[in-house]
Amino acid sequence: MTEKLVKWWGSSPVQWMFSIPLTVVLLLVLMILTFWGTLYQVEHGLFAAQEKFFTSWWVWVLGVIPFPGGKLVLGILTLNLLGYMINMLVFQPLRPGILMIHAGLLIMLIGGAITHYYGEESYLSLWEGESSNVANSYYEWEVAVWKRDGMVREVHAIDTKNLQPGDVLEFTPVPIRVQVERYHGNARAYQSRTEPSPYLSSFNISRIEAAPPEKEPSQNTASGVFLVSSPDMEPKQVLLFGDDTAPLVIPVGDDEYAIGLRHKRRPLPLMITLLDFRKELHPGTQTPRSFSSLVEVQADGITRQLTISMNKPLRHRGYTFYQQSYRETPEGGESSTFAVTHNIGRLLPYVSTGIVVLGMIVHFIVMLTKHARRRLRTVAPAEVAS
Repeated sequence: MTEKLVKWWGSSPVQWMFSIPLTVVLLLVLMILTFWGTLYQVEHGLFAAQEKFFTSWWVWVLGVIPFPGGKLVLGILTLNLLGYMINMLVFQPLRPGILMIHAGLLIMLIGGAITHYYGEESYLSLWEGESSNVANSYYEWEVAVWKRDGMVREVHAIDTKNLQPGDVLEFTPVPIRVQVERYHGNARAYQSRTEPSPYLSSFNISRIEAAPPEKEPSQNTASGVFLVSSPDMEPKQVLLFGDDTAPLVIPVGDDEYAIGLRHKRRPLPLMITLLDFRKELHPGTQTPRSFSSLVEVQADGITRQLTISMNKPLRHRGYTFYQQSYRETPEGGESSTFAVTHNIGRLLPYVSTGIVVLGMIVHFIVMLTKHARRRLRTVAPAEVAS
């Protein structure tokens, strides 16, 4: 069995998969994708370019010709690097420096994959005195339903990704059933001044029209028409618009339920309260020089106060809170917005960089030592002869 495995591993097709020429070809394809994606970004935006060229398996040229996408190229490059390392360990003289450099690059690729599949980016906006333990997604949406029966509410939400007309959403144990009639990832809403809305709507919206996606997905506004039903009420046709500032209230029997289309919420492992927003201006101007937020954090039974500023984020259990922006009202109200990232592989790029640098140092020392030994062997016979 071992002989067959060694023979298979040493075959030409397998060794070509782990060869340097294939590495060069893959790097060349990545250069083409980068150049192509940069040109595409000018017209369609950064997010669309990432989706089309770097987070896809294939890029379809003219809709019919497949070209390797970034995900496929990086996947093959990872296997190529791993196979090359196995060859160095098993079939070649040990070169620790080169091996460490390749190990660092492999960890970097693995870290990129972890970030792509498991990394989350969201935001949290708070007015002074407001508290929250959930963050909002920048571009993902959800249909949420909850019972209006007190300050604390149990929310049931379903992601709207890939919603199609005819889909049915169940919010068990909430006795509400929602059927999708129309859904648009980005839409424009219109109000009629002369006729009432044919739908139940928070702001008397009379119609919606699909709109092309924005270059920045955070600027999209989802909207849809839904048929809401319950054993205790007649079906109602409702219109939900992502920019509604208040949910739609629907009576069901003796209870009231709220339903809304909103940015997807992500629970946080802490409760954060904005105590005070602070802003410093450049002298003689209204341009902010810096701004920060004094917050109270409750987590793991401990309450503490700290400041989040532009260069001083808050880190807790793999979550990082960055000071992103702020809002002010004419009445003097102030709010602060934090960018929230959750990336379990955030330390891997630092680890991989350290290993690569250490590998380069080790390789330099090994090569310097070999060069010194060769020089000594050359000089010694000459001295004997003289």
